Amino acid sequence: MNCAVIDIGSNTIRMIVCAIDGRKARIIDNAREQSILLDCVYDRSLSKHGILFLCDTLTEMKKLCEKYSCEKIYAFATSSLRNIDNGKYVREQVKENTGIDIDIISGEREALYDYDGLRFVKDAQNGAALDLGGGSCQLLRYSGGILRERTSLSIGSLRMYHAFVADNIPTPQEADALYKYILETLGKYPEYRGLNLDVIYAMGGTARCAIRLYEKLYGIPYTEKISAYKLKKMYIKLVGEGQKSADTVGKVFPDRINSLIPGIITLCAICEYVNADDVEEAKCGVREGYLMREIIRR
Repeated sequence: MNCAVIDIGSNTIRMIVCAIDGRKARIIDNAREQSILLDCVYDRSLSKHGILFLCDTLTEMKKLCEKYSCEKIYAFATSSLRNIDNGKYVREQVKENTGIDIDIISGEREALYDYDGLRFVKDAQNGAALDLGGGSCQLLRYSGGILRERTSLSIGSLRMYHAFVADNIPTPQEADALYKYILETLGKYPEYRGLNLDVIYAMGGTARCAIRLYEKLYGIPYTEKISAYKLKKMYIKLVGEGQKSADTVGKVFPDRINSLIPGIITLCAICEYVNADDVEEAKCGVREGYLMREIIRR
């Protein structure tokens, strides 16, 4: 049986097409579209333009599903839709126009799926992980192969850009204010303070792009891991260069020109709070976790 899983996020809308055989799944294709949903929220409601964009995007993704004769399309939304007041209306419009029913998941469910996805690729027995998206960030702490703590925070990279940055790139003062805000927000969750980690696993595009941007800036081969010190060194350099940094980020990741540096600042603040030496990219996350928990295990 073939099926599709669509993750409707604030930064991107991503789909994986899977071949399911019993309790095993194989990803056979994928699709991606930059999301504008967070930019289309006014007075806590998604605008008509945002709804139309979402319907058009899902309609195009549905064509790929038809190519693979998918028996079912599973779509879920994270912070992109759970933090708006007209979520029910958006779901109804999407269902009416595309036939796709969106599951708007809570931050706690998102964190649970993140852990399921993490265990798909990492030996996540003892430690911590994060999933930094455009609208929110999920923090996880686990020990003995059991998820002990899961927290969802509204400190996504694009949301922090809108809250703290006036232009494309944060000024030093804006960067300092953002860093301080992240630490103050994390301070409400002492269970994550000073975990003394060699590495924190990071899911989501922000971590992946941050590591690749460092590679481009400093001309080193790409690896899945980077030290928190190097990340902080990079964001201080980028913030100090102003518009030149906007040009640099725009050439490498044009769809993240606004959100990437706020995301890197957020990553660095989290590393300081939990006391993690390194950040390591985890290439599976909420989509794979949703697939495992809601489809394969049922």
